[in-house]
Amino acid sequence: MPKSEVKHKDGRGGARPGAGAKKGSKIQRTIEKEHIMREYKNKILQHADQFFRVQKALAFGHYELFIVEHYEDEAGKVKKRHILVEDPELMANILDDPELMQGDNYVIVRKVEADKYTLESMLDRAMGKASQTIEQTNINLTPLDVINKLDENNTN
Repeated sequence: MPKSEVKHKDGRGGARPGAGAKKGSKIQRTIEKEHIMREYKNKILQHADQFFRVQKALAFGHYELFIVEHYEDEAGKVKKRHILVEDPELMANILDDPELMQGDNYVIVRKVEADKYTLESMLDRAMGKASQTIEQTNINLTPLDVINKLDENNTN
């Protein structure tokens, strides 16, 4: 007797032919999630070059240039404002011609060190993750031996 025709003694319950969702069908929530994921991926792909440049700068390290600008607030107090220069051409112009800086303003150049985790992530994506080996000791232990060892370590 096939599973769908199993009769229970009280006449209720069990599988019924044709009941339930059709094979391969998706509920509305799954369809919405997939739509949102497609939209999200499309937005990311539009900026893929920018993401790559930022990740590359983090992976290899880079320099940042800040203009430190003096200004007066509403109370007449002199304050400093740090402005990050992101345009490479403007950076080069400022460094080549110090007269562009006016008054007490000056520049700070800061080196951002390379990030090994970002570099590793980029390599893993491009070349596949390197295989890793795990060394096992005491291979002949039974599960009971392992539990006893854990108990010994916890009581010490």
